Amino acid sequence: MNRLCYGVSKDAPWSGDKTMTARFFEKEGDMFKTGLIIGAHLEELSFGEKTVKGLSKTGIETIRIDRGISNEGNRNQPKSRRMSGLHHLYYGIDERVRNRFDLVLDLHYGFSAEAWGTDIFSSKAGFLDFLDTELDRTFPKRVHSPENVRLFKIIQNEGSKAPVFDDRFPVCLSFLPESIVNNEYYHYVGLEFYLTSKKGSRADHRLSRRMILGIHECAGRCLCRKA
Repeated sequence: MNRLCYGVSKDAPWSGDKTMTARFFEKEGDMFKTGLIIGAHLEELSFGEKTVKGLSKTGIETIRIDRGISNEGNRNQPKSRRMSGLHHLYYGIDERVRNRFDLVLDLHYGFSAEAWGTDIFSSKAGFLDFLDTELDRTFPKRVHSPENVRLFKIIQNEGSKAPVFDDRFPVCLSFLPESIVNNEYYHYVGLEFYLTSKKGSRADHRLSRRMILGIHECAGRCLCRKA
């Protein structure tokens, strides 16, 4: 997992409000738009480029970050400097996506020799509930299983107060600015795809594309419902 962006709590899951307030599609005839961020971490740009192949005709627009943060180069930097660089990058991304997209997907990558998988991060428990149900219809059980697909509820970064828990979603502490992960202009979703090799197989990227399309379609149905 990319610890620079997310820190997953091992405590009980989050119990936040599970209602979804729909501010999207306020004008009749609006089209649901999804932006797909690749390259926020420099070393992962090539993976993102492989994943997004074939998505150009799906209504999903790629947001390519040519000069993302380098995980390798940041390891010896003080945490305050790493966080400053991370926030500067995402404030710039926010300027590019605000008022252009309804859904923003942020792609990251890890490795798992056992099987392909993905972690999905959202600040909206209502969206996670909807996604959990709809993915059952979109993916076969061998793909959408607790081992392959995990849903996390984003809460405010390290300075947040102790959350209240229930039995639904594990908590994820985000190091991204709160104005990015929880705002009224678009819905932010973080994705961490686990590839089965250092380069990622064709099957890995095919499953990743399928997951992106599934989330795009689910969000279009969920976020467009009137409150």
